[in-house]
Amino acid sequence: MERNTIQRQVLVKVIKNLAHSTIPDIIEACKKEFPAISVGTIYRNLDSLEKDGLIRRIPTKFKEDVYESTCNPVHDHFICTHCLSISDLPRNEKFNEYTNKFGDLIQESSIMYYGICNECLNKKC
Repeated sequence: MERNTIQRQVLVKVIKNLAHSTIPDIIEACKKEFPAISVGTIYRNLDSLEKDGLIRRIPTKFKEDVYESTCNPVHDHFICTHCLSISDLPRNEKFNEYTNKFGDLIQESSIMYYGICNECLNKKC
């Protein structure tokens, strides 16, 4: 675990406030909060914060990866294929580590749903 520097604190705060944020969004918000922060520091800290489990990277097939805080309960994501908005989908059951039938230890899971959001569906009518 890295030292808890001001830069790390700013980055965690920004990601928590922005929700599903891209790297350009994060850089812009961090610069407003802490103008002296460098882009290199942001990238390095994104990697270490993800490794430390404080933030989550969400890979998408339509746009660049987005980041979110791990403060929220485990959930899945829905991405609209028209407007590319991302929304959280709660899970019905709490995820716990488990061993599958092959003996692999499953520690984390992520489900991404793709489709058309209600707002885009209503625009087509």
